[in-house]
Amino acid sequence: MKLLGLLSSALCIAASAAGQVDQVLPRPVSARGNSVGMSSLRFSLPDGGPFAEQVAAFREDYPDRDHAQGKRLRMVKDARLAEEEYHLTLGRTIEIRAATEIGAAWALETLIQLPGQGVEKGEVRDKPAHAFRAVSLDVARRYHSVSTLRSMVRWCKAAKVRTLFLHLTDDQNWMLPSEVVKGVDRFNTHGKPAYTRQEMRDLQAFAAARGVAIVPELDVPGHSSLLVRHDPALFQIQGSASSNCINFGSPKVREVVGRLLDEMAATFDRSRYLHIGGDEAWYPDAQKDPHMAEAMTRLGSGAGPAEVFADFVGYAAERVLARGKTPVVWEGFGRTDFARKRIPRETVVIAWEGHYYPPEQLVADGYRVVNGGWDPLYVVHHYPFPAMTLAPLPRLYAFDPNVFGHVAGPEGPLRTDLAPHGSVMGGLLCWWEGPEWSAHETLPLRILAFGARLWNPTGETDYARFLRRAEYRLSSVQWSLHRSIALRSGTQDSRSRHFTKTASIAGVSASQQPLAFRTDGQPPTAHDTHDQRNDGGVSFKAFNGSAIVTMRAFKDGKPNGEVRFLRLNGVTLVPNLAHRAKAVASVPEDPQFPASFLTDGFADDETAYWLGYPAPCSVTIDLGKPTALNRVDVVPFWSAGAGLRYRVETSQEGLAWWRVADTTETETAPTPQGDTHRFSRVEARYIRIEVVSSRQFPPSMARIVEVRAFLE
Repeated sequence: MKLLGLLSSALCIAASAAGQVDQVLPRPVSARGNSVGMSSLRFSLPDGGPFAEQVAAFREDYPDRDHAQGKRLRMVKDARLAEEEYHLTLGRTIEIRAATEIGAAWALETLIQLPGQGVEKGEVRDKPAHAFRAVSLDVARRYHSVSTLRSMVRWCKAAKVRTLFLHLTDDQNWMLPSEVVKGVDRFNTHGKPAYTRQEMRDLQAFAAARGVAIVPELDVPGHSSLLVRHDPALFQIQGSASSNCINFGSPKVREVVGRLLDEMAATFDRSRYLHIGGDEAWYPDAQKDPHMAEAMTRLGSGAGPAEVFADFVGYAAERVLARGKTPVVWEGFGRTDFARKRIPRETVVIAWEGHYYPPEQLVADGYRVVNGGWDPLYVVHHYPFPAMTLAPLPRLYAFDPNVFGHVAGPEGPLRTDLAPHGSVMGGLLCWWEGPEWSAHETLPLRILAFGARLWNPTGETDYARFLRRAEYRLSSVQWSLHRSIALRSGTQDSRSRHFTKTASIAGVSASQQPLAFRTDGQPPTAHDTHDQRNDGGVSFKAFNGSAIVTMRAFKDGKPNGEVRFLRLNGVTLVPNLAHRAKAVASVPEDPQFPASFLTDGFADDETAYWLGYPAPCSVTIDLGKPTALNRVDVVPFWSAGAGLRYRVETSQEGLAWWRVADTTETETAPTPQGDTHRFSRVEARYIRIEVVSSRQFPPSMARIVEVRAFLE
């Protein structure tokens, strides 16, 4: 049987086995009965009528589900329903009722997940608990192709996440299409130009058909090195050491920013929001600048640069409001009488850090607030090394928008717990600094957890069950996205991204379409295509070392589906007594960074480490039986150059522990070889690593690549 047929059969069997509406993700708020399903997995889709764009998008994403003999689908516009609400009724026909295109898109997303089990009647009534459900994608630190942006739209759709923010400008790259500051993207560190206006318009239409809104961010006045470099005479603050903050006191600079916002509003005309930045602005000695001094005088006695900054934020917010849109700003201005009077209350403030303007003060002062707290909403792939800062997935799945968290306070993680408050609109899941391949590897499962929790917090409470549902949904959406499968040989096991000698890859695409591939991480083009074999596959050449493999299916020379990223790493196995031993952490673990990585036998893939949060925490390795040993090697995450404070203990029965190593006072930088700890021979079944803190940010996060045990 062809591999495609095997995959299709597996998906149908899994769907039938699910058998209940609560397998849908996010779990619907209300369903009649406990086994809503369909007798057919194919639908007769309408042409034209209400919600034609959403039906067309459904047909594009799931072409195999559209069939003239399938269950008839009827779309009805019902103005009585709320903006994102939908009613889905199963009977002799399938009827979807919604007031808006958004509700219709969410109904179709539920429909595609309902299992086929012969049930002819049922009803789903559904709407979100929180209106503001958004993901922010940093495309300004590292390049992300438009194909990846479309992939993220589809992940947002799968999770019923309403909004995708694009962080388009920063110190490294400028990706916002602009004629106002034409040419600023010539300084882009990744060497690629800004997105075009047409690309952004097409992306908005693509997203809107799937219920997702695209919101642009122009991050000013900080994070603006490229503007300063583009025209230092205009943008630089004279007399200040800052080189990445524009002169927010200058009338000419404000006029340019105003035109940029007008231009952005015109390009992103479908968006109700415009994000104006406002975070981490550093402007020492700004008062020395003549324009800043004039602005301070204009604002009156006692005004300083901080008041001019708040005045600039107020000006930008008013400019956005004048274009009929809602301004969004990072929490970056302080709580002062001037700021409260100057910055419009219509401004939505993302509370992310808690230092500038704590969330309890923001809501007390009448601002509408979005929870963007580090814990659990920041996902940071620290530039330029693959150190991740993220709260484990179970913490994200338990997210409460009224609890604002930060991973690093003076004495550990900080949390501010507010009572349910009408001013807290929802949450923002943020992706920062990482490369394109890492976004594909890290974000989909997290978007599903975030979206499910904000959609139905009372129904989404079982993490283990969520994980099973999410893994099935991942496989289904992957096929919809990429229309191709990658098979690896030469790896450690069928699911591993690691290989020890030589790896080879075979790919299969839908309908025997040509597959294109590259091994340099760049999106493939039609020039990179390879014809399929008679059995439907295409073999890629074997290679040594490591590679970011990209694949894409093509049809008639045009892309069919999005780019798929596959990271493979060549590693060296080191036999030792702890190889494959069970490792259990004292804190919830993230599926991407499990404790099992500690005993996989290699330490030369710096992306394969256990991430423990919050520290202090520990991980215990079970050797299976008492074993003689006199050496334990610990390899902390090493490429960032900052060490880990930890202790090593052994035990024969898991009750009495013997300390054999202590690095809490050691300042030695970590290395790929790790730390070797020798001691007198002991009989031990258990090895425990107690992490006190990290010297790498944040101190509350443990990262360990490998633990080995030896008897020398």
